[in-house]
Amino acid sequence: MARFVGGDFAEERPETEMSEEFRNWYETTARERWTENRKRDRADPLFPREIGKAWGFGAGIPFPVPEMTPRIRITKLPGDILPDFLGPLYVSDRVRSKVEEMEPGVHQFLPLEVEMPDGSTLKEKYCIWCNMNVLDSIILDRSENLQQVWPNRDQFPEYYRYGETANGPPVLALNKALIAGKVKWSEYKLGKIFFSDEFAAWLDAKGIMGWESDGFFGSRRATIIEV
Repeated sequence: MARFVGGDFAEERPETEMSEEFRNWYETTARERWTENRKRDRADPLFPREIGKAWGFGAGIPFPVPEMTPRIRITKLPGDILPDFLGPLYVSDRVRSKVEEMEPGVHQFLPLEVEMPDGSTLKEKYCIWCNMNVLDSIILDRSENLQQVWPNRDQFPEYYRYGETANGPPVLALNKALIAGKVKWSEYKLGKIFFSDEFAAWLDAKGIMGWESDGFFGSRRATIIEV
């Protein structure tokens, strides 16, 4: 079955900060994308309903390639080993290579410079993983302890999200046909990122650090099934 990507991503995850130039470019571009995507049909999953919500690198729309190379600085590095995931967006070149092998030509990867705590620039290649898969693969009538929730019903009556009920641990039924062949995707009505079992198994087999699968949806650990 597919796996959640953990909310905190991993305890061993380094702490990072964007360079000022990178942050300014990102915030300006994200605002422009939000404005442009307001022109979409209101029923479109990519129609933005909240300013700054999901209009970053995981929104399913390619980012323009910046003239400068984005740069981050590692402010805190737990342990002696730099993990392949510096958080959910920044990944090593071997992770990029595997994603492109498993799901070629789908996701966008932008070059990234990584500054170490001592001020030196990391020689190993890292990149920004821009997720291109935004889905609603939940089959509600095959799920359990899951309900529709309208965050802003007056303004967007057609738009709902999923929330847990008080009846017990959720069982999330995913449409197998929709997620087939996908390495990573965002379930935008759940507010969760998923990795495929095949990709997660490769991460485990290679000892890839910096990610985790917490399995929690809301306050309870969820069961994921594919139907």
